[in-house]
Amino acid sequence: MARKAIISDMHGNLEATIAVFKDIDEQNIENIICIGDVIGYGANPGECLDELIKRNIVSTKGNHESAILAECYEYFRPEARRSLLWTREQLYNSSWHFIRKIRRINFLHSMREKYPDETGALYLHGSPRDWKNEYLSSGDYINYIYKRPGAKRKLDVNFERFSKLCFNGHNHIPGLIIKVKQELEREIIDYQKKKIILTSGYNLVYPKELTDGIFELKEEEQVLVNVGSVGQPRNCDPSASYFIYDTKKMTVQCRRISYDILKAAAKIKKLGFRHLAERLTKGE
Repeated sequence: MARKAIISDMHGNLEATIAVFKDIDEQNIENIICIGDVIGYGANPGECLDELIKRNIVSTKGNHESAILAECYEYFRPEARRSLLWTREQLYNSSWHFIRKIRRINFLHSMREKYPDETGALYLHGSPRDWKNEYLSSGDYINYIYKRPGAKRKLDVNFERFSKLCFNGHNHIPGLIIKVKQELEREIIDYQKKKIILTSGYNLVYPKELTDGIFELKEEEQVLVNVGSVGQPRNCDPSASYFIYDTKKMTVQCRRISYDILKAAAKIKKLGFRHLAERLTKGE
């Protein structure tokens, strides 16, 4: 299986989840890896778990699954905490079919902290240093560029914990942080025919800057890929996001998928989570 689909942060959004799986099927990809936060925020946590179960998808655990399993919600903001409490009630105490309920709970308990594949790529939710809670994203690159205290150390510590390629989620914004070895640089031509120069040290590339969202992996580079979010995108683009990893061509590609956002938001709003519904429609 030369191609893998990597999904993250579905967050109980069934409409987005179904649309993404439809696109994955149209790409003829059978190997799918989920890197956490299947639940939380959205109105269909159980149904999203069912989609993973019926496809027998390997999944790592996110901070929302961890909170549900440990019944520990203190690090979440009030509306997110209320959403998690509602989600747990749906999964554990609802009147759903008993066998289906057990399957969902067993799946939650089966989720891993980290998953290394046969190519050496590492899959996790947060960061290589802290799979559950730490964010590692474009903001860390900006801190690095401005030489803010601890910024380079944070990147160094995390990049020391994987060999060549790592996929993460958690912050819902797709992007690639690339570490280039000293004395090397690479030129990329983006979709607007502009040049992007990768220089020694850490670099940041957004998928929207790349032709068809495709980035070519190189042996002399380390790459951390934030795959964005299926069900709660937050880069001012409300469409669902996921990545394809082609192990033969050695490329990663970001795909953005349209879905019925208003339907998903209406169900969230009906549950009383107005702010979460508004964020969904705005992609923020």
